[in-house]
Amino acid sequence: MVEATATNNWDLGSDLPLIDPASDEFGYAPFASQLGKAIVENSNPQGLVLAVHGKWGSGKSSLMNFIKHDLKELPESARPILIDFNPWWFEGREQIATQLLEQFSAQLPDRLKHVRTLAKLVATYSKQIASVAADYSGTSWIKGPLSWALGKIPGLKFLTEKTGVPQVKKKVAAALKASGKRFVFFVDDIDRLTPDEARDLFRAIKALADFPEVVYVLFFDRDEVADALSSSLKMNGEAYLEKIIQAPFHLPAVDKGRLQLKLFKGLDAILESRPMPFPFDQSRWVEVFSNGLDRCIEKPRDIVRVLNAISVVYPPLAGEVNPVDLIALEFLRLFEPSAYASIRDGKEFFCGRPTNVDYRKDAEKKSFEKWKQSLPEEKRERVVSLVGRLFPKVNQILRDSWTSSGGREEEWRKELRPCSPECFDVYFQFGVPQGHVTRAELERLVNSDTSEEMAALLRDSKDFIFPDGHSKARDLIDRLHDFDDLDAAQASKLITALISVSDVLLRRDDERGFLTFPNRWRIIFLITALLERIESSDRQKLLMSLAEQSPALTGLVFLADLALDAKKDPAKAPKGLLDLEEGFPESLAAKLGSRLNQASLEELLSMGELDHLVDRWKVWGDPDRMRAIFQPAVDDDRLLLLLEKFLRTGSSQTGKKFSETYHLSMATLGAVMNLEEIEPRILSLQARNDLTVRQRAAINRYLKGMQRIREGKDPDGFYLDDAWSAG
Repeated sequence: MVEATATNNWDLGSDLPLIDPASDEFGYAPFASQLGKAIVENSNPQGLVLAVHGKWGSGKSSLMNFIKHDLKELPESARPILIDFNPWWFEGREQIATQLLEQFSAQLPDRLKHVRTLAKLVATYSKQIASVAADYSGTSWIKGPLSWALGKIPGLKFLTEKTGVPQVKKKVAAALKASGKRFVFFVDDIDRLTPDEARDLFRAIKALADFPEVVYVLFFDRDEVADALSSSLKMNGEAYLEKIIQAPFHLPAVDKGRLQLKLFKGLDAILESRPMPFPFDQSRWVEVFSNGLDRCIEKPRDIVRVLNAISVVYPPLAGEVNPVDLIALEFLRLFEPSAYASIRDGKEFFCGRPTNVDYRKDAEKKSFEKWKQSLPEEKRERVVSLVGRLFPKVNQILRDSWTSSGGREEEWRKELRPCSPECFDVYFQFGVPQGHVTRAELERLVNSDTSEEMAALLRDSKDFIFPDGHSKARDLIDRLHDFDDLDAAQASKLITALISVSDVLLRRDDERGFLTFPNRWRIIFLITALLERIESSDRQKLLMSLAEQSPALTGLVFLADLALDAKKDPAKAPKGLLDLEEGFPESLAAKLGSRLNQASLEELLSMGELDHLVDRWKVWGDPDRMRAIFQPAVDDDRLLLLLEKFLRTGSSQTGKKFSETYHLSMATLGAVMNLEEIEPRILSLQARNDLTVRQRAAINRYLKGMQRIREGKDPDGFYLDDAWSAG
């Protein structure tokens, strides 16, 4: 929590309207003075209705307060009686109509003896007068019986007379004229009413407006209210307003310089309250502000929103962020939230430099073009320009340009800019956690145009490692299950991408823990779910095409194995592997066996789950060819790598201590080479002092297995009770 200090020069504002014209910063006070004079100097207002139009947050309520302030300063003899009415406080048609008159009565000053009779009349009969007014205007829903109640009040017999609406209104008008005062209704927030409430308010004003010495001053957004009236009245709302309002005005346009001065003054107060580790970059601020931020500030309320936001987020981050970038990002958060969200959720996407990897350049360019097209069309170029000032990668890719906001990555880090990957996260402390798989990332992946683009994103995800050792790839694969409505074309691309990178996604550290699924299961479960999105015949064509052409085979071997098992027990098989033609699983397995027969030793050693592949290869392919391919590994360091590839990792727990356990499948290893022939070479490797824990475990497991063979025991049967542990 940030402590309040004497140097905190900006107080969190509530956007309340101003009261005193002396505090005017936007040039409204002169206009307020002129309107005030017009109200009191009009020689004989007969229900004069004025209106001041302006958008929400533009300062209408402040202008209203300035007018009232000036009128209250007049000598009492010239001072009108001011009556505030906010229809938004009331609900329902009868309340709005009757409260208009009740507010009239409630706000009449008691000290003015000559208006007490009028006050009593209006207070006692507000509902009845509203009913009469409703009849007069054709609004029949405010009717009520008058005779009984009026007969009970002595001195006001004229209201019980058998008379029509014109006579009643004439008597009330005479009472108003005799008061010797002018009455000014101030009606605000009309644009907050529902369409029917707005209609009823204007009907009431229309019915009561032609009283003498009464002036109505209305404040509302003309477009909003005209649309509301059109909706409720089923007619032209603009034309309806013209019949009621005699003098419409627009809120004076605020000079852009005044708005900027107010903003800069507030920002200075916030930034000066906390130290910066380097001088404020004035030239860069001018560049960023003039290339997008300035257009966001259109009315006074915009300034309050910006200053409130920055006064909260900046103090705890002072010294850890570049204030120019933080201010710009807060502008985006407030005025372009979708663009802000894409940045917040796209660290790898926006940070750093464009890729230097040839096969990724086109995919990266297409991704940025898609991001650009997702922005609102009318603001697209402005937002791209602004974001490009914050993240030079955007300008480099989309505009092939290098601005002064560029520079070297070392400079970005030093200046604490968000385009530096090391600095990015602190700008979004209240956003998503580091490494979190966002919806934006997932959508960018599943909506990619090609499987190569998808594969590149999957491949990159394995490089983010969480503190517990697991990769972002594991979380990404899990979250992809959420997209169960992909069409067949996108599902096929994603399957192709997953198969092509299946080897690199099979990380041992993603499988730590008793209950953690191996990545091979995650990948296969996802692929079989995606296969359900594809017609059976197309599904077979895709799988066979991948078996013939995919650079990676591990995932396909698992799929073929599952397809064969599905024939034996369809009830337990994934739906995506059902409905295959008779003999297709065998043909798929045979094709994969042929591909393995043609693989090189280097290709095989790069594959994940090699021991599982060998178990299937010796059945689907040529066992002699398999042994011939692995034979060269006996005489060099590749033997050590081969042993490690055949080593399985597990977990054990003693008390609160967790340890890794290891098992080497001697039967599988014996399928690719003669176990006795490699023993001298392994004994020589055992003497090396640069072995990793896993390499030493593999050697120990091999030697233990050879000992059991000599004892006539199963070399793979001991691991359940005495598997070697790394401790």
